Amino acid sequence: DDWNLLLIDTRAQGRSSGDWMSFGVAEAADVRAMLDWLERTKRPSKIAVLGDSGGAAAAARLARTDQRISGLVLESSHARLRNPLSQQAAEQPLFQPVALTLPITMAAVWARTGAWLGDADPLDAIADLGDRPLAISYGTKDGKDLPEQNALVLRDAALAAGVPVEMHACEGAGHGQ
Repeated sequence: DDWNLLLIDTRAQGRSSGDWMSFGVAEAADVRAMLDWLERTKRPSKIAVLGDSGGAAAAARLARTDQRISGLVLESSHARLRNPLSQQAAEQPLFQPVALTLPITMAAVWARTGAWLGDADPLDAIADLGDRPLAISYGTKDGKDLPEQNALVLRDAALAAGVPVEMHACEGAGHGQ
């Protein structure tokens, strides 16, 4: 009852249009535009932003500098983008060494979009939240963003930084479920 919730649907995901995504880098500008619209049309007093997966990275990136985000909810979020990319590479039939494929992937996305994928790692945003509350939600069967490499790392960083944090595990749920 105390919050207005902005639930984001990032470009090239869900019902949004687009043919590329940057795991939160460019999408942070989209979230800023959503906040601008919300502020102009609805004039909310307190806004919490809920982002799922890459949307969580976008929300966390923007929360570092945009104080209009007074609460943050990260669902199925990676801590660092290299975590799910490493997981994906390990699952390929012919294992692809992440030390080689990750920089190539990041350089290819940068060349195509101008977005450097490491610029939206949610782990980097945690300390900048200050006293704004953080909720982290994850599926215990998430095979993309393994909880022990992501959700639990984000929670520990929040605790270490003194950020008020809640953790919610969705038993048996996969990524984004």
